[in-house]
Amino acid sequence: MKYCISVITMAAFAAILAPGKSSAQSYNTAAGIRVDKGFSFTAQQYIAEGWTIEGMLHTPIVTKNVGVTFLAEKHFKVISRGLNFYAGGGPHYYWQKGANGEAAEPYRDVFGLSGIAGLELSLGRLNLSADIKPEFHLSGDISRVFSWNGVGVSGRYIINKRERKKDWDVKVKIRKRKA
Repeated sequence: MKYCISVITMAAFAAILAPGKSSAQSYNTAAGIRVDKGFSFTAQQYIAEGWTIEGMLHTPIVTKNVGVTFLAEKHFKVISRGLNFYAGGGPHYYWQKGANGEAAEPYRDVFGLSGIAGLELSLGRLNLSADIKPEFHLSGDISRVFSWNGVGVSGRYIINKRERKKDWDVKVKIRKRKA
């Protein structure tokens, strides 16, 4: 497990620092569910060349806490634009049960930063991903400043697919050579 985490971390830094453009995502908008230590709703929106924003709503189905996470993610084409590596980060906030003194021992709401790195595969209108999402709590749960959520798996429906960019310059150059 430590080896897998090290490889993903090194690949994330290499991909973020790599020069050049890549048209990685095959979608503009996708939404679905995520399962890690809990159950979440997730939505991603393409915002710029290779970048998406992702919002997660963590539900109280498995845990008693409700939370939100917002992530900016950079996508990198692995083999084709349907298979991507991505990495990013952003803020999270969890409303703890008993945060207002309802429980015998009150808890404070948790605010912090999340990182994310993983692989994503798009097949038709289905987008599947597996990733790691560690969290660093800046306030709230002082007893657990760092939280490791393990591997998360997401399944999303692609609501709005992106059109493929055609490289007309290559076709023009080939035609000129034949003439």
